[in-house]
Amino acid sequence: MTSAFFSRPLIPLSLSFGAGILAADKALPFHQSLILPVFLSAAVVFIFCLFRSRFRVYLLLPAFFLTGALLEMGTHRPSPLVETATLNMRVTVEGVVMTPPLTVHDTAKFRVRVTQCFFDGAVRAVRDKDLMVTVYRPGLLSEELRPGKTIRFPARLRPFRNFNNPGGYDYESAMSMKGYACAAYVSDGRYVVPMGEGSAPFSVAVLEGLRRPVRAFLQMQSNPDVRGLFQALILGDRRHIGETLRESFIRSGLGHALAVSGLHIGLIAWIAFTAFKWLLSRSYRLILAWDIRRPAAALTCIPVVGYAFLSGFHVSSQRAMVMVLAYLGSMILGREKETWSTLALAGLAILALDPHALFSASFQLSFMAVIGILWFVPGLMDRFPKTLVPENGRGVWLNRVYIYALGLVTVSFTAMIFLLPVTLYYFHRVSLVAVAANVTAVPILGLWVLPLGLLST
Repeated sequence: MTSAFFSRPLIPLSLSFGAGILAADKALPFHQSLILPVFLSAAVVFIFCLFRSRFRVYLLLPAFFLTGALLEMGTHRPSPLVETATLNMRVTVEGVVMTPPLTVHDTAKFRVRVTQCFFDGAVRAVRDKDLMVTVYRPGLLSEELRPGKTIRFPARLRPFRNFNNPGGYDYESAMSMKGYACAAYVSDGRYVVPMGEGSAPFSVAVLEGLRRPVRAFLQMQSNPDVRGLFQALILGDRRHIGETLRESFIRSGLGHALAVSGLHIGLIAWIAFTAFKWLLSRSYRLILAWDIRRPAAALTCIPVVGYAFLSGFHVSSQRAMVMVLAYLGSMILGREKETWSTLALAGLAILALDPHALFSASFQLSFMAVIGILWFVPGLMDRFPKTLVPENGRGVWLNRVYIYALGLVTVSFTAMIFLLPVTLYYFHRVSLVAVAANVTAVPILGLWVLPLGLLST
């Protein structure tokens, strides 16, 4: 058991970590008094791991289990905003705008991070809690608000509620995973008072500094019919995509293309790695001295992280970035063949940053797709000939195109089949043309639209 454990220790450790998160969410009722015992248990087990080498292998699994449970319990702390929302009280909120407002049919929606709340004649400081604010009749308000501005407004807070229909959309969990505490409704935009520049998080200021000129460029230069699509592909902003276009993407099995996730960041990594490797290979001395794949992988980390920030650093892009960086890191260390350990490391890192991500559809779809591809695609590829024509002259390029097309078809088919239970559970339908649509659209997206769109921005 010990040798099997140490051959790929990250796999059982990540599974144990996830099991702890699952147990804390489904089995352990949250109570403030439970955090200390769980923390002490995890600390004791880790101490035994350090000093009792004989039992270290066996104790690491419960140690990671308890750590996962502890982190998940820490995310269940009740918010005073939720308590106020259940009372349907009218309050005055002061906070920092986090996202540009989206105005549709005389209604503006945007995200606000609350700094303080006024109700019952008292002021309560509320930190790191976000509201989904809906303002009716915003007027010129949308032009004045931008991320980083402090505003104050009277509102009625309401908790997120599900309709509790069997198989229905879990609205409460979706909003909780996005970091929202509850919703706030303002009856008129004239009640929203700008208070000047606020103390927005550093990440918000950096993101908005990167995204604002790109957003303005797309606003001026792109055709209105495709502007929303470009903003989704480049900035990860899907707010301007109409329902008809969104439904077309979903029905064709291309809904993943609208969210900046593994497809987009993987393409960026592949393009950047290929370009850096080609540039480094121009030096004959460098090729002899180094394995140029390692510096190329290190340089590729820069555009990967940069694009993740440019696309808004949403949850899906964060997970994709961590997965790609884990693989690039294994390449730098010369361990790129350990793909299963790399995948386990990515999962462990993502769950450590956000334990509740385990229950999100995007996390499950991403990792299940990668598991299916790693598991089945190599075997499927071995069943087909390696070359289509003899390797001479034009035959080299024909074989490369053949291998690329074959890989694209097998990856798309494997992902669709392996994700079938998950997609049916969450979306209650499956696209019969998904393989053909992905084989057609992904090369256009990856080799034409996305690279040129990023180059132009």
